[in-house]
Amino acid sequence: VITENMSKGKIPGLSITIVKGDKTVYQKGFGYSNLDEEKPVTSQSLFELASNSKAFTALAILSLVESGQIELKDNVTTYIPWLKVKYKGKEIPITIEQTLHQTTGIPASTINLIPVSNEDSALEETVRTLIGIELDSEPGKVFQYATINYDVLGLIIEQVTGDTYEHFMEEVILKPLELNNTYLFRSEEINNQMTNGYKMGFLKPQS
Repeated sequence: VITENMSKGKIPGLSITIVKGDKTVYQKGFGYSNLDEEKPVTSQSLFELASNSKAFTALAILSLVESGQIELKDNVTTYIPWLKVKYKGKEIPITIEQTLHQTTGIPASTINLIPVSNEDSALEETVRTLIGIELDSEPGKVFQYATINYDVLGLIIEQVTGDTYEHFMEEVILKPLELNNTYLFRSEEINNQMTNGYKMGFLKPQS
């Protein structure tokens, strides 16, 4: 079933794990992590989480709610005072809850504003691209998936805790959950286990 669907979807490689209760009952890699080198996917292969990381960010925000450091109804400007946005030309507040639920009205196209950066200030640089932006809809009214909403939440985590997003996530989420093969930084060892990312182009997977 797996190989048949990989063929239909032109998927170069994937890893499957089935857990029953607290036991792993099946674990296997299929296909290749690098097509050029024909390097097979194994149970140890690492994949980029991409937007699945939003669930981790949401969990971190809820941990701050649980500890009483923030409230979901708080305005984002309580923690990022300079982040002023507009709707129909007038300044309007957005809340942490709306940011979590992707109902801020921030346009989906703002993904194109995200700067390419490895600097420590990359998160703040990203959020600063929203200053003065015109929202597509009134906050709280319409769902519109915009990646940058979760950059805002990441910066709130930094502002509230005084810690870096990466270190906070490691200490509060990854370590307690014993996610020992989930990483926020790359190293030579990690790079050796990383799978190449592919997307469809000209009818075949391209890296």
